[in-house]
Amino acid sequence: MTSIAGNSHDSPRGRILLLTHHYPPTETPGALRWGKLSRFLVEHGYGVDVVSAGGPEGDQSDQGIKADLDHRTVRVAEHPVLTERIEGWLWRWFGRSRHSPISTAFQEARKKSRLARPESLAAEEMHWLGTPRDLLRHWWTWQAWQHEAAWASSAARAGERLLTAHHVGVISCGPPHYIHLVGSRLALRRGLPFVMDLRDPWSLPRRLPEHVASPLAFWLAGRAERKAVDGAGLIIANTESLSRALRLQYPTQQDQVLTVMNGYDEDDPIPIQSDRSGPFRIVYAGSVYLDRSPRVFFEALRSVIETQDLSPKELQVDFLGPGEAGGTSVLSEATSASMADYVRVLPRVPRAEALATLSSATMLLNLPQDSQYAVPSKVFEYLRFNAWILALANPGTPTHTVLRDTNVDCVPNDQAAIADVLQRRITMYRVGSRPGPTSGREALSRTAQARVLIDRLDRVLGSPRQPRSARVSS
Repeated sequence: MTSIAGNSHDSPRGRILLLTHHYPPTETPGALRWGKLSRFLVEHGYGVDVVSAGGPEGDQSDQGIKADLDHRTVRVAEHPVLTERIEGWLWRWFGRSRHSPISTAFQEARKKSRLARPESLAAEEMHWLGTPRDLLRHWWTWQAWQHEAAWASSAARAGERLLTAHHVGVISCGPPHYIHLVGSRLALRRGLPFVMDLRDPWSLPRRLPEHVASPLAFWLAGRAERKAVDGAGLIIANTESLSRALRLQYPTQQDQVLTVMNGYDEDDPIPIQSDRSGPFRIVYAGSVYLDRSPRVFFEALRSVIETQDLSPKELQVDFLGPGEAGGTSVLSEATSASMADYVRVLPRVPRAEALATLSSATMLLNLPQDSQYAVPSKVFEYLRFNAWILALANPGTPTHTVLRDTNVDCVPNDQAAIADVLQRRITMYRVGSRPGPTSGREALSRTAQARVLIDRLDRVLGSPRQPRSARVSS
């Protein structure tokens, strides 16, 4: 535990204990979700006590968020579990011998194998048995599960020390999702209502990073999720598609499922771009990973460049903070499409700088993904800016559904469809038209989503449960 800040005064509506790995000053989308929602809870009269992870991420500060909150924050450090320490020691020992012929040959084979592997796998591509790699994935999945459990258990113990007679509920937020299980147990022991917030699916099929793409992940998640859901007075999902899936999965709890989307923030200051006479600037923000690829977008843009005879001085495409592997992939795809002169890969920067970059864009880009439950948080972030938005999403997908009542250019990942939007918007820009605010975005603001949450929380937290016999077993 590294820090306790804020105060412990009594709040008109009581206090809430929030257990979440990601929280400001970390600047991830997961941290921003409850960093912002907590402020609305405080303004509504709740006190909020947060238990979150400490460590290097905490050095990335967003003082604007932190200063808005009137609550206590406890940081619980993460530590590697025993198997991780042993594995790390073995790799360090092996690394010291890396100049031996056997080590060199092994490292080369490992590098080639890594390059040949996909970055992620869909649920149907995962197997219990088949190859030695499948067995390794089982091992790393189990190790990741133990790591989650160790931190979550420490977080729950820290949270229990914070609980007083003034607390009216416990909220857990994941991923990592093991926090829901320990949060449910803690709420049960103290006779408090339990609320679980799923920022991503837990047990439902989805893509996973290749090294933990194992059926074991879904088996472990399924057992734990059922126990957590059993004790929940409210189950929050951040997309309507995930809410529908949860209602089908847990029909007896379907009335407890509520959709609270991430939303865009109306209150953060955004730099105003005074010069809108420069090149048509397309910006993509965030990682390029898992199933996302700019290949079709580049092919479509290439055709528009040729049609309109655009030079790199007239058109610029920036990928902001796509990650090391993602940046390499972007540049490779750009080169293949003869787009290298038009494309830049920019490093990840602090949030304030990222907002300034987004505010300079003429068009903001969202790449496609095959997740049937998720809406990229950048989609909401983009809605804040005076920019045209190009969202690549098939009809019926969560992203398409969220944007259906706005004037966002939401089209399938199809070269002709993308080229049509690009041709139209670039032509408009060249004759003097400039993008304005996105129409129809009001219902997608964080403020609107916070109202949905608070309305239900007032009902759920208004009647604390009495302790009962434990249905949530270890």
